[in-house]
Amino acid sequence: MNNNLPLHGEEADIIEADFGENVYDMVTLSQTFVHFPSTEDAFKVVEKAARALKPGGNLYLRTVGKRDSHFLEAEDRYALPSDEDPNVFYEMCGCSGQPQLEAHLFLDEFQLMTQLESQGLQIWHSQVAPETGSMNVMYGEDWHVPTEPDTTRAMITLIAQKKPA
Repeated sequence: MNNNLPLHGEEADIIEADFGENVYDMVTLSQTFVHFPSTEDAFKVVEKAARALKPGGNLYLRTVGKRDSHFLEAEDRYALPSDEDPNVFYEMCGCSGQPQLEAHLFLDEFQLMTQLESQGLQIWHSQVAPETGSMNVMYGEDWHVPTEPDTTRAMITLIAQKKPA
């Protein structure tokens, strides 16, 4: 194991940031889109991630989908649907540090797979499955806190590879 890897970090708005072209062997987008204001913005990031991959590079994407109970029960929880995007609901949430009305994006897995393929990616693995197990992997700040198994959260997991030029 090489502990002297040259690493570079950058803080930026992911929707506006430039990821470069043909730079990375792997790009991971895990729970990136939860609070995005629109499907269009999420797909901009997917497009930039695909462009940033080297030919043969892999994309790992994991996000909450429209089969999720949280989405299916949104109207029962007083969430407000977006007037402009059928994948977005607004609800009171404390994820930003204080309770406020925030966007929650639930993507359609077929729409997402079509978007990946339109960006020159070949899907190697696709899964829409309930979140199960004894760990909460939904939120990074409490990933280590054991939770009850949850079989109602439908997470989309996709692994795709950029086709050779």
